Amino acid sequence: MEQTWIIIIILAIIALIGFFTYRKLVKKHNEFTYYSEDVEKRAAAVDLQIEKQFDIIDSMARLLRQYDQKEYDFVKDVTAAKSGNVFQRAATMEMAMQKMYQVVEQTPTITATSMYKDLNGQIKAEAEKTMYSKRKYNTVASSYNKRISMIPYSFFAKTWGFEKKPLFKSSTQLVEEHSEGMNGKKYKSKEIFGSNTK
Repeated sequence: MEQTWIIIIILAIIALIGFFTYRKLVKKHNEFTYYSEDVEKRAAAVDLQIEKQFDIIDSMARLLRQYDQKEYDFVKDVTAAKSGNVFQRAATMEMAMQKMYQVVEQTPTITATSMYKDLNGQIKAEAEKTMYSKRKYNTVASSYNKRISMIPYSFFAKTWGFEKKPLFKSSTQLVEEHSEGMNGKKYKSKEIFGSNTK
């Protein structure tokens, strides 16, 4: 009789442990899902800002074309990059803006126009919004990455298919990488954007 009660108690303890473990795992799974979806939502917000920047830079390219009659190949690159992921698009945008301002430096008369001032103001405003969106994304993604990396839940996260999210590089990092690729050379507008003319 005593052995029967002992077995029942042991089974009850095992059942309770199993129940609370299951509840804990379900809670963690839901937590990972929530943060993963939040990361994707933040990435979509960054993508939306980048799309707005694409449109303004395209307008700036048309304005520059009025002054030097060149077709800017970087616009084609930006258009092609629209099919890439948000990180590729962000990197393309950073590089396009650097190249665009190099051309502006070589066309100083354009900076006095009201159209340039208006577009430049829009570009800077959208760039600040994009940087803010990137920071929010990186904060949420970093938190998510830490959560799925903590032992013992890292094993379950991997089993459930949760993977680490990439982070956006800072503008400084992109500039440094781009400068290394240029080997310190400052290109002329035709070298940066192509030498096609209307």
